[in-house]
Amino acid sequence: MDTLKAPFKISVLTTPGIATIIASKLPLADKGVVGLFSMVNDSQLRHELQPFVDTVAATHADNHYKKKTNHMIQILMRFLKRTEDTNGSENKSKVVLEMFDYLCTLHEDIFLLGKIFSQTLDVKLDELEEECVHNQLYDMIPELDIFRNQLSKYIDWGKHEE
Repeated sequence: MDTLKAPFKISVLTTPGIATIIASKLPLADKGVVGLFSMVNDSQLRHELQPFVDTVAATHADNHYKKKTNHMIQILMRFLKRTEDTNGSENKSKVVLEMFDYLCTLHEDIFLLGKIFSQTLDVKLDELEEECVHNQLYDMIPELDIFRNQLSKYIDWGKHEE
């Protein structure tokens, strides 16, 4: 029997327990497990490798959410830098409104920024309204109220401890 032919190799891999032993020797979240899972479309092998593939999928999802969160933070940091570099309260208010508009476009992804950010956002909206009154930027107050309303689900979530 020729042991180098593909059908023989696949039959060895699909022998009950062999794939599990191979997968258990690989590091957690190894993409080779997914390759093995995909290469041999066998119900027994899928059953054996599912726990290992789930680990890879969870790791991939965690990395995806971390990248998405970091991207949002980078954009917010650019808005903050623009407000620092901008002169005049009216010009700064335009940048702040752009930032809140961006936050509203995040929809459910905003929850990735966490509860502390939510709580800070709530406080900052209050402070901004006070600044608007102090600087006589009365036109901006209704816009901030609209943003608060659009972000209310996120802000309320931040107020509740779990």
